[in-house]
Amino acid sequence: MELTRGNDYLEYTKEILRRGVLASVNQGNYIASSAPYGYRKVSLKYEHKTIHTLEIIPEEAAALQIMYDLYLNQNFGFQKIANYLDKMNVKPRIAKNWSPAAIKDMLENPVYTGKIRWNHRKTVITMKNGQKKICRPKSPPEQCILTTGLHKPIISEELYQATMEKKGKNICVRKNSCLENPFAGLLFCQCGYSMSYKYNHSKNNAKAIMVCNHQSVCHTRSVSYDELLRNLIQCMEKKIASFEVEIQTINCKTKEHYQVIIEDLEYRLEQLYKKDKRQKDAFDDGIYSKQEYIERNKEIHQEIEKTVQCIENAKNNIPETIDCKQKKAIFEEILQTLWDANIPAEKKNILLKKYINKIIYRNDMPSERGIGRYSKNVFLLEIYFHI
Repeated sequence: MELTRGNDYLEYTKEILRRGVLASVNQGNYIASSAPYGYRKVSLKYEHKTIHTLEIIPEEAAALQIMYDLYLNQNFGFQKIANYLDKMNVKPRIAKNWSPAAIKDMLENPVYTGKIRWNHRKTVITMKNGQKKICRPKSPPEQCILTTGLHKPIISEELYQATMEKKGKNICVRKNSCLENPFAGLLFCQCGYSMSYKYNHSKNNAKAIMVCNHQSVCHTRSVSYDELLRNLIQCMEKKIASFEVEIQTINCKTKEHYQVIIEDLEYRLEQLYKKDKRQKDAFDDGIYSKQEYIERNKEIHQEIEKTVQCIENAKNNIPETIDCKQKKAIFEEILQTLWDANIPAEKKNILLKKYINKIIYRNDMPSERGIGRYSKNVFLLEIYFHI
């Protein structure tokens, strides 16, 4: 009974401590054992309370900003960033050299935006063959706590979100080889996973295909690279055929609409100026008394000011003319690049990423062994352009 009571008291004490930890985290305190790279732990006194928070280390914060810049703007991978920092003699805290895993964890850590993340990984202790094994697996998203911290951010929220959106879009090329897939980092399956460029080796020949990296779960049917390329080229050709006409029509209608409004307001302003002049003449001729003239003329001037403001707003809100010729030339440049087999896949990939955000591959046909060898593959491409 004493052991039971002692165990109950221990569990109760643990629960009280857990509640205190969660309360402190929700208040924005940083209570982890060690500070992340870029910060140092500090304790401050505030209203008879001790606040545990973080303080920025300028040298390490500058290194962090370099990491984000290399990843977002220079398209560096984690290993390339680690090599660059080692070359610049920027040292990590404990290890001798930077590792790709450390760079990845730092770029994905929301603490640098001024947030506190808690319960992201739980320490799990298991026993196997009489030996204790400790692991820290990621917790489900619903169990993770993310709250606003008391410390100052090193990077902006927009920069962090851009980093998270780009995650997984950097192209991966094996060492001592060149890029073969011009759609690397651009082509995504309807399930959300990226698609890889692979060779389907048959008895007669090897054929390049595009396969979803999550096909074992989503079962989306693969597609021939040549077939995908033809479909994309057809989409681009249709876009070129309809692009200039559509944009010019929209521009003309919008401009004509605003021009009619401006002309009507200018005519109204001209009439108000004439009315103001007639009132002045009537006052000079003695038709209006001074009090009547002031009251009537005040209303006229208020209408004049209001009309002038409306004309300025209408002129400022006229949409800019979309340069159809320039955009058409861009689409034609993409088409020429796709057609030309002599241009390396890496150059094609750079050009496509310049104007295309992503391409989504949709296919509802069954993907089973033996199906698709002789049947027609029906699929749809959704292209999202930067322009």
